[in-house]
Formats: sequence, C-alpha cells, structure tokens
Amino acid sequence: MLAVEGKALRPFLASPDHLLFALRLPVRRLEWRGGVLGLELIQAGAATPLPLEGLPGASPLRHGHGRAVLVVRPAAPAMPTAERLIFLSGDSRPKDADFHHRLRAALPPYLADRVESEGAETGIPPEQALPRSLEERLDWLTRLVEAAPDPGRLVLMGRSSGARIASLVAERRLVRGVVCLGYPFRHPLGPPDQPDRYRHLPRLRTPLLLMQGLRDPYGGAQVPERYGLPDKARLVLLDTDHGFRGEPPVWGRVAREILLFLGHEAGDGQQPAQQAL
Repeated sequence: MLAVEGKALRPFLASPDHLLFALRLPVRRLEWRGGVLGLELIQAGAATPLPLEGLPGASPLRHGHGRAVLVVRPAAPAMPTAERLIFLSGDSRPKDADFHHRLRAALPPYLADRVESEGAETGIPPEQALPRSLEERLDWLTRLVEAAPDPGRLVLMGRSSGARIASLVAERRLVRGVVCLGYPFRHPLGPPDQPDRYRHLPRLRTPLLLMQGLRDPYGGAQVPERYGLPDKARLVLLDTDHGFRGEPPVWGRVAREILLFLGHEAGDGQQPAQQAL
C-alpha cells in the first residue's frame, strides 16, 4: 500500500508487475508498505528512477512540481485492473499502419499490452486493413463501446481521422478518456475553416488529451487560439508534424503524457484527491 502525506492512495492502473499512482508534487512524506523491487517517477519531461533507500527524502519528490506518476514494481504480484485502450489509425491505411507500431513501442509494456488495434477482432493486421468510410468506423466503435462490460475502463485513442472518430463516439457514450494524436481540425487542401470537424469538441464530457505537432498542417501552433476546446481538454504541442516523425524524444514525451493523463485527468475516481502543497 502507498501512503502520501499520511493518506492511503490507490493505483489508477495495475498489472501483475507494476502499480501506478497519480501524485501531485511536491511530496514531503511518502511510505510504501510491502516489498518493492523498483520505483520510477514519471513527469512530462522525464522518467526518473528513485532510490529504494531514503525514499521519503528523494529530491525529485520534495522539489518537483505539478503532475507526476509513481510506478512501483511490487515484490508480490498485484491484481491487474481491466483498462482497455482502443487505437484507431488515420484514413490513409495501410500506408500509415506503422504509426500503431511506433506508438506501442514507445509505451511501457504494462500499457502497450492493453492497446487493441481497430479491426483486431477480424484477425486482419493493421498494415493489411483497407480504409473504410467514417460512418462505418463510427458504427464499429459505437458498437464496441456499447458491448463493453464497463465502458468506464475504455480509453479511445486515435491518430488523425481515428482521433476524430474516437471523439465523436465519446460525445455520445461516456468512456474513461480520449487520446488524440494529430487531430484533423482542418484539411490542408480544404477551406480555411471546417467546423464539422471540431464543433462537437466543446460538448465532450469525457477527459480529452490532444497532442499536436507544431508543424501539423491539419492543426498545429494555432490550435489554442483558433479552435474551441472543452474544459477537460489537455493540449500538448510537440515539435513534430502530422505523422509524428522526428527524434525518439518525441515518442518518449507522448508515452509520458498518456500516463499522466490516465492518472490525473482520466483518473477512475478511486484514489482520494490530493492537493498541491
């Protein structure tokens, strides 16, 4: 069990080998009751191993600020939680199928193992799947959400048109969260303003994470000023393009932002609120 400032905290994500806790730094007093094999503190800028000895006084805990995730490797196997992450690619499949593989490679195994690709139930690999219409994909994802035993454990993830579809379904059906990578606010070859693509976003009640490239012609540096976003939206601007091509640090930031989003904005409500000190 983890106690922060004397209060018990429950994990927002668990696998047999990892427990993840949402923290808000600084933390002056942190206690772990039970055997532990490793500790890691994740913030937007970096993931930092923590010492097993002298943990309460660890500098990143006491002197850090803002949102963080503590990853604990317990000595005894933990009971896993049932989150599912559904990923939808852009509509240029199979050309952009590699995006799904790059995303899974960036995520830690305890999260990557939960990512299901669109069409996985058919047995067709993403790189062989042919594009379908927006309406067909909307219908498929809606049926998947409605059939889920606990939609509150579903996280919808999408790249480009897949992000648009995930957000449209989340407008109709509450899920745990939506992660959009390169949201298509406009088509570069279309008119300057295309409100059909984004006017539903302010109505979303589901927590929303938007990660956009500053050089994305579908919506980049101008997104904060030009497009209305819901109160629960978190926007992260990255030094990349619509395909998230670039140096490995871009993908490391993507992975860390997803974990922070799941722990904080899309937390499951089981852990008590923790105020910044």
